Amino acid sequence: MPPETEGGLLPSLPPPFLFSFFFPMLFTSSLQFLWMLFEVEVRVRLKRGVADPEGENTKKALNLLGFNVRSVRTEKVFLVSLNGASEEDALREAEEMCKKLLANPVIQEYEIKIRGQQARE
Repeated sequence: MPPETEGGLLPSLPPPFLFSFFFPMLFTSSLQFLWMLFEVEVRVRLKRGVADPEGENTKKALNLLGFNVRSVRTEKVFLVSLNGASEEDALREAEEMCKKLLANPVIQEYEIKIRGQQARE
């Protein structure tokens, strides 16, 4: 249960200037929350040992065209632009995207990289 204060049951929040003092990277001069735009690269590929029919067909076609190819493996690359307060937030968000939609964790593995960022207000 939250501690009681003079004015009610919930403690009052510190004034915004204290937030901006302790967390200056979160606020601009007008006390608006500062967001960053992150460019995230997500690579999704089949795990080792999982059959890759698209890669096998591509290998066969390349060999028929006269190329001496030993193996071909396919991979998808997703380039996602997203807003976040920090690089950790952007990575966490991309991780959730992979778990919920972009990859099937039973047969696929994924790799997430931050390609770039820029400040946005």
